[in-house]
Amino acid sequence: MLSVEDHRFYKHFGIDLIAIGRATINDIKAMDFVEGGSTITQQLAKNIYFTQDKKFERKIAEVFMAVKIENKCEKDEILELYLNTSYF
Repeated sequence: MLSVEDHRFYKHFGIDLIAIGRATINDIKAMDFVEGGSTITQQLAKNIYFTQDKKFERKIAEVFMAVKIENKCEKDEILELYLNTSYF
């Protein structure tokens, strides 16, 4: 699951700038939201605190919340919470 969703999970601080950059470039090319760059921590923040709407404002709030979650929880706790709140 980590290799598909967030293969740098144990190496970042809640946001993955490489993934965000890649997704931004692909979204600009398509002129639409076609690719996500969210980390597991960002997805956890979205699942717990926000709606599933694809809005820029929500995405920014999600980034700040992800950093806050990373400062409060261990990586394994974040992964466990994500797995228990995911909508597969």
